[in-house]
Amino acid sequence: MNHHDTPSRSAVTGVLWTAGLLACLASVASAATLTVDVFDRDGLPVAGVVVYATPLGGDSPKRDTDAPPVMDQRGEQFTPHVLVVQTGTAVLFPNHDVVSHHVYSFSRPKPFELPLYKGMAYPPIVFDQPGIVDLGCNIHDSMEAHVVVIDTPYFAVTSANGSAELPDLPADEYAVEVYTPRLRASLLPPPTDITVHGEAGADIQIHLEKRLGPPHADTSESLTWSHY
Repeated sequence: MNHHDTPSRSAVTGVLWTAGLLACLASVASAATLTVDVFDRDGLPVAGVVVYATPLGGDSPKRDTDAPPVMDQRGEQFTPHVLVVQTGTAVLFPNHDVVSHHVYSFSRPKPFELPLYKGMAYPPIVFDQPGIVDLGCNIHDSMEAHVVVIDTPYFAVTSANGSAELPDLPADEYAVEVYTPRLRASLLPPPTDITVHGEAGADIQIHLEKRLGPPHADTSESLTWSHY
């Protein structure tokens, strides 16, 4: 081969760049959206339910986040009441309340303690084991919240109409599961296996057949740890 038969560096770079772009576009084009509607045993939509899809065909990628998730404290309550994160995620615990709080958890996936403070007194907490982490305040017994730590990046929380959308799912088989603190773990429905094909997406319904505990309400006198 003479020098006239050898591709230039710019030509090779262009070919590689084009191939990479086409692969990226193909990956995006093949992603689908999974819509999950959650109902109680009376057929009514349930808000605030964590919905997540775990790929059955291999390892889960890392979820892209612009900033660390936040579990805030305002009005002597945690907000949000339920926070879902992927395993290995760092979570901020600011206290924007007018009073000090003492955050703690005895849950096995992540026992920790943030002694009495206001503002942003502590670095983020890394949730490095999957599971449910129940939060409390050592000063205000009525305060409680839950961090749901899962191994998959595909998750969402149902809105007021009981619906959640999980976008950008590559074609694969998935186990779809739900979590709500209004049901004990043993009473949650089993996983639902689905197959996502390319851009087609999927819509499924999940019914919580057992009686739900009361919904979270900041001023509810019935909101106690015994419900969870």
